[in-house]
Amino acid sequence: MNRSFSRQWYADQPYLDMEYRGFPIVKCPLDLHVYHELIQQTQPDLIVETGTFSGASALYLADQLDLLDEPPHEDQIVVSIDIETGRELPDDPRIEFIAGRSSTDLRVLELVKELARGRRVMVILDSDHSTEHVLRELVLYAPLVSAGCYLIVEDTNTDAYHGMYVTGYIDGLKAGPAEAVKAWQPKNRGFEHDARCERFLFTQNPGGYLRRVR
Repeated sequence: MNRSFSRQWYADQPYLDMEYRGFPIVKCPLDLHVYHELIQQTQPDLIVETGTFSGASALYLADQLDLLDEPPHEDQIVVSIDIETGRELPDDPRIEFIAGRSSTDLRVLELVKELARGRRVMVILDSDHSTEHVLRELVLYAPLVSAGCYLIVEDTNTDAYHGMYVTGYIDGLKAGPAEAVKAWQPKNRGFEHDARCERFLFTQNPGGYLRRVR
């Protein structure tokens, strides 16, 4: 990954001035393109997202389901989970928002398990970035990911480049998602890191693109 570009990305903070269909979206466009490719390749029926923010990323993911080569059907959905409530979120028939509960709430997990039954499942983790929380999410949600589909742990570069925090991206966080992935040991859980997802020289998720191989 291009370290100088990475530092400039967080110094200039262009992600704070990005929108998708009128909703703020705090993502790298290069990663969004990778998501498009992975959804086209793996054809998931259910995409589980932890961390909703404005709902723009859920809307983007729902739009990707509309673009699948196979005729899209109404059973292909996005579930987005966030502990926050009261935000104005996109209204889309493919999206189910679960607000006011943590992604690690076992009642939420049971709801998601029910939705996952009989579906090809992709999971994206982007809520509380503390190591402890991400590790708990990995334990709870990785088993839902279908063979050949992806588990994506976002913002793993926050551990690798601690100097970014000087810019105020996530003040005070010393260890985060990358440490959780390391502790969780993807290879021992039937996942492999897909380095091809990082071929555009910059990603916010280095080491976080994990494909289920068994």
